[in-house]
This record gives sequence, structure tokens and C-alpha cells, in this order.
Amino acid sequence: MSTLQSTQTEQLALHDTGMASATGADMPSVEPPALHLTSRQCQVLGLLCEGLPDKLIARRLELSHHTVRGHVQTLYGVLQVSTRMQAMFAARRHGLIN
Repeated sequence: MSTLQSTQTEQLALHDTGMASATGADMPSVEPPALHLTSRQCQVLGLLCEGLPDKLIARRLELSHHTVRGHVQTLYGVLQVSTRMQAMFAARRHGLIN
């Protein structure tokens, strides 16, 4: 078998396994991992996405400001973000809010 035929055969084999392109153009899409939030984290996230500051979220949920801040920091970690705006966009991207 010639080198050209061998290369073509390898490319076909790679294509069949979904590994044909280093850019991922031919690779199947992979879903992001599911996010697991508690019901309280979902409540905090919803209010955060409405634009409420931590103190108002705390009043609405009858929690301390420090507890809300802890939930917000946990949400940042789960969503892999570092700001409220990024958290809002990430929540929308993951289908956690409308």
C-alpha cells in the first residue's frame, strides 16, 4: 500500500471515530455537565438575576446577609464565574433561568 493510500485510510478511520479534526469541527458536540444546585441556591440565583443586591435577597428570603453572601460565592464556584453579571449569563446559558 502506498503512503498516500495509508494516510487516506487513517483519515477515514479517524473520521469514523469522530477524531478527524483537531479543531473539533467534525467531532460530536459534548453537553456541559449538569449543574446541581440546592433549592435555596436556585432562589438566591433567581433573585440575583433580577438584579437584587445581597441585602435585599437576604430580606426576601429571611436569611442573614452573610448566609446570602455564602450562597452567592458557592454559585460563583459552581458556575465558574467571578462576577454577578457573569453569573447571570452563565445561569441563562445553562438554562437555569429564562
